[in-house]
Amino acid sequence: MRNRVIGVMAVGLLSLGAVACGGADADRDEAGAIVEEAEVDAFNVRAGDCFNMPDGISVESVTASPCTEPHDSQAFRLFEITGFEVLPTSTEMEKIVIDGCLGDYFTNFVGVPYEDSALELTWFEPSDDTWDQLDDREIVCIVTNEAADMTSDAKGSNL
Repeated sequence: MRNRVIGVMAVGLLSLGAVACGGADADRDEAGAIVEEAEVDAFNVRAGDCFNMPDGISVESVTASPCTEPHDSQAFRLFEITGFEVLPTSTEMEKIVIDGCLGDYFTNFVGVPYEDSALELTWFEPSDDTWDQLDDREIVCIVTNEAADMTSDAKGSNL
């Protein structure tokens, strides 16, 4: 079973959330942008994808859509965890995410520093199973807006 853990960061505090698995992808244009709403597996989410984060702790896919359609989340960076033979602990994972998703990465994407942003940071991280069985080392950095749906790209939004 392919599982991914979703971590949630709010003002620097770690709270582990949901698990994701599946295999679906969306129709995309030549640039890779999603062209119509579709269920997308967590392993197929790309930087720039807009989607709605499902409720609950077990997630097989996200409902992705063009960024002009209402959504609450957008992936903005994917990177590989390096330097670990075993899945990092939650404390280690938090540091990895802070170093790999915040700072200049967040600011350059949204247009304002995390501390000044109305957006929250969420991420997909490997589970024990995907780390061991699929050699999954990928972190997907995601901005979310819990206050209201977004209807445009969060890139450069200054939200």
